[in-house]
Amino acid sequence: MNEAQVALDVSVAIDEAARVGIAHRDLSPINFGHLDGRGTLFDFSVGKVSATLATHIWAHGWRLAVQLFTSDNRDAEPSSPPTSMADLTGTSLYMAENVLAGESHTISTQLESLFLSLLDISCSHKLVGHNLLATAVSPLTCALARSGAMRCMHLPENDAITSDLRPFMRQLHQLFYPLVAGTRQRLHNEAVQAADLQYVCQQFINASVLTAMQLD
Repeated sequence: MNEAQVALDVSVAIDEAARVGIAHRDLSPINFGHLDGRGTLFDFSVGKVSATLATHIWAHGWRLAVQLFTSDNRDAEPSSPPTSMADLTGTSLYMAENVLAGESHTISTQLESLFLSLLDISCSHKLVGHNLLATAVSPLTCALARSGAMRCMHLPENDAITSDLRPFMRQLHQLFYPLVAGTRQRLHNEAVQAADLQYVCQQFINASVLTAMQLD
C-alpha cells in the first residue's frame, strides 16, 4: 500500500463530499481502505447533510439540490459545547482537537482525523500521549491531552512509526501543527484544506515513483 496515495484519494473524497454539503464525521482506520493501490472512503453511517443541502433536496430532488448547493457552506453541523464524550460524533481516539473541544466537523478537522488515523496505522496502533481518550473522561480533558501530545517537538509515537513512513508522518505533523520559526513551539493549524494535504502527499508519491524507476 502506498500510504501517501491512499491519503490523497481519501482527502479528495472528504473534499468532494463537503462540496455537496456532507460531512463524514468519523474518519478512522476502519472507515477507509485501499483497492488496487487507490484509497477509498466508506461508512457514512454517522455522516451529516447540511441544512442547506437538505432543504434543496426536499424542494428540488437530489440532482438539482447538489447543483444549487454552494461550496461556501462547508460546515455540515453547528458547534455545541460537549459535556461528555457521548455528546461527540465520531471515534474519540481519532477526533481532531477542535472537535474534542466541541467545535463542528469541518474539512480541516476531518483531514486531521485522517492524519491521526494514518499515524495510528503507521505505528501499529500504538498511539501514545492520547491515552486519556476514554468515555469516562471529559471532552475538555481529552482535547488538552491531544493538544499536549501533538504540540511536542517530535511525535510521541516517532520511535514506533515504521522507518519508511516517518518522513511522511513528520510532514503531516508539520502541516497540522507547524513549528513557529526559530522556536521549538508548535501551533495548531485549524484551516488545513484538502489541497494542502494533497500537496504533501504528492511529494511522497512522486518520490516513490522516482525510486521505483531507479530500481528498474
